[in-house]
Amino acid sequence: MEVMGDMQELYERRIKERGVTLAKAHYYKDIFLSIRNLGLRRKYQLQTPFTMYRNYLKIAYRNILKHKFYTFANVISLSIGLASVMLITLFVQQELSYDNFHEKGERIYRLNKVVNRDGNLTKNAESAGLFGPAIANEFPEVASVTRISQRNRTTLNYEQTNIKVNHLKYVDANFFEVFDFELLRGNKSNVLVAPSTAVLTERIAAALFGNTDPIGKVFVGPNGLNYTVTGITANVPKNSHIQFEMLMSWETTVPDRGPLAIGWMNSMT
Repeated sequence: MEVMGDMQELYERRIKERGVTLAKAHYYKDIFLSIRNLGLRRKYQLQTPFTMYRNYLKIAYRNILKHKFYTFANVISLSIGLASVMLITLFVQQELSYDNFHEKGERIYRLNKVVNRDGNLTKNAESAGLFGPAIANEFPEVASVTRISQRNRTTLNYEQTNIKVNHLKYVDANFFEVFDFELLRGNKSNVLVAPSTAVLTERIAAALFGNTDPIGKVFVGPNGLNYTVTGITANVPKNSHIQFEMLMSWETTVPDRGPLAIGWMNSMT
């Protein structure tokens, strides 16, 4: 089959160079000589696996030239298929990796509120501010409770620098003991204990304070209050459903203890 392929290739080339008559004459001559093993003798003496692979490539090359359209269609289809599989695999891996970096992830539960309005049930993560501490006091099985309250976007001000922040949260002091977000600066056990304290991500700290040390710096934040930077976290990974750029101590909102008294965040209603 390889000899026939060589002769066919030589024949087609001779048609273009010398015409059909001479090409046929040489074709018959090559057939005759090939029978005697004199004409198209292989130039290599030792058969190796590389020889086999080279022959395969030569045959594939001939088929590509002979069937250009089908080859193009097959290559495009294969490329689209492989790209689709890779994208689907990456998407599934991303979805399955959500919140997996929390060491105690299998023990962490979110409290949902179920609202029944004329038989229509809706669920959300809202609950009364004091409901979490009450659960921890009533049920010994609950090791710890931490509260998170989402705030609207705001602007942070430090000297002549103003930046907009979209993800802000008031959290309990034990936030970093429940969740394993990487705290780069500060002590996770007390970084958010005092009122008017804040933890910033690396990106926000760099944007607000530049190359200076942000720990201990005071800036103006939500509700025009002064906040003291007590910690810096690594930027929150994208595969976390809890996203933040700034964390503020829950004590800031407690009446008679913090400067921002928010009753509904600290009641049972």
